[in-house]
Amino acid sequence: MHRSKVRIGRIRVAVLSAMAALTLAGPALAARPTREIIDVGTPEIEGLISAHLSETCGFEISVDADARIVVLVFSNNDGTFRREIDTAQIKWTLTNVATGVSINTHNVGPDIYWVNRDGVTMLASMGRAYVAHEGLGFIGRVLLNADTGEVLASGGHFTGDIQQLVCVPLAP
Repeated sequence: MHRSKVRIGRIRVAVLSAMAALTLAGPALAARPTREIIDVGTPEIEGLISAHLSETCGFEISVDADARIVVLVFSNNDGTFRREIDTAQIKWTLTNVATGVSINTHNVGPDIYWVNRDGVTMLASMGRAYVAHEGLGFIGRVLLNADTGEVLASGGHFTGDIQQLVCVPLAP
């Protein structure tokens, strides 16, 4: 009889331990992330980038992009947003249409979005971005308030702005 009480006690401990583990692991058991691949090398997107750079620099710039972004969106068990990870591999050839002078750029690295406890959407952008947030290039990590665009922290270094990185090298 003593053995059956010990066995029942062990079973209770095992069941309670398993229940506690499942309760604590709830957030980790969230649904699988959704995955989307965005082709940034479409004529429409190239046209938008070209128009923006041409207006900024004051001369016509064509854009040829070999680029894609893989977007993973993670949700909590209740379906609410948890975080998003955008992994980019973007290669651009930017050309001054009048002179034929070109430069090649390469952006790589993840951008991670999440909502902090205050309800503010945050963005950590890492890697190498030739022209990214507010037209700045950087190598390293930049932490932004995605709602306001405010740079909260950075590690690494900024490499320049659109004028320095695009307009000056392509200027007629």
